[in-house]
Amino acid sequence: MCQPEETALQYAFIRLPVMVMAVDAQGNIVAWNLECERVTGYLSAEVTNPIWARLISCPDLAFRQNLLAQWQLRGDEHLEWEGKITTKAGESKTILWSIPPQHYEVPGWSAWVMGLEISPAG
Repeated sequence: MCQPEETALQYAFIRLPVMVMAVDAQGNIVAWNLECERVTGYLSAEVTNPIWARLISCPDLAFRQNLLAQWQLRGDEHLEWEGKITTKAGESKTILWSIPPQHYEVPGWSAWVMGLEISPAG
């Protein structure tokens, strides 16, 4: 059940069983759901620095620059990539990231990204 301060959309977003984060035009993470917290170990309140959007999703600078160039060229095309993240506990995990077309924009969100952990079972 939604908390009084949550809309149904917020409730669903927070509890989706896939990682979902959103960034604003300056690169600040403005939304970070419970699955992001579970997979990374970082709480939503800990990922408000603009650098986090870049470091969490793709820490390798050359890879990130190539990815951003592809994203700018894609228009409304869907973009997927695999990337490694380092969790708060220092564990390396592989995430399949996906940037859906931006047809359903949310005020304050420049982009949103979904992620699914695909690390080999250990």
